[in-house]
Amino acid sequence: MPKQTPDLPVPGIRLDATAEQPLHRQLYRQLSHAIRLGHLKPIPALQGLDEAGRVIYLGTFSKVFSPALRLVYMVVPSVLIDLARIAQRVMSFHAPIIEQIAMTTFMAEGDAPYSAHAWAVRGTARLLVDACEALSRWCAELRQNAIRPASCWLAA
Repeated sequence: MPKQTPDLPVPGIRLDATAEQPLHRQLYRQLSHAIRLGHLKPIPALQGLDEAGRVIYLGTFSKVFSPALRLVYMVVPSVLIDLARIAQRVMSFHAPIIEQIAMTTFMAEGDAPYSAHAWAVRGTARLLVDACEALSRWCAELRQNAIRPASCWLAA
């Protein structure tokens, strides 16, 4: 039975019969999941709906920490772990080891420090969105465009 995806830019996209094919894999990148404004709870990842182990989840820490950090991660079904490790070894870019160690240490502290940091980033993002809204009300030539629940931009 088809399942609705939780957070895709085009509503109505479903995991359908194609996803049931033996060699099918679903690559998934949930944008701005950690700093979604207006949502107290994050939207569940598509991987949580996957009963057949066919979703490969790609993520980054650039929105929550810093784009300069350039740390990415992949969550794969257990049957693909060895293949993912091989692919990681042959990739040409590797983040500096000091950044990997720092993130590993931070993540080893558990969910509480990461969640606290994500809430702080969410608060900063909310201030920026509020500033955009205030500017668009104050200046008639500017109009606010909400692209995603975690961002905004002004256009003249």
